[in-house]
Amino acid sequence: MNIQIAREKIIEKIKQTEEEWVLRSVLKLLDIDEDFPESEIEEWRQGASVSLNRAYGEDEPDYGG
Repeated sequence: MNIQIAREKIIEKIKQTEEEWVLRSVLKLLDIDEDFPESEIEEWRQGASVSLNRAYGEDEPDYGG
């Protein structure tokens, strides 16, 4: 994998997103901003849950772990 190409693709996707929770999640992942209030963390969780629910249809099998 070409790291420079991957980096450019990631940056481009981040620039295109309008989802605040995605951007905040990236910041958290990269340890850029460490002082997030608990209320914002809960917003991220809810946003991630909504996106995950959109990714799978009603007829999708349940994959338990």
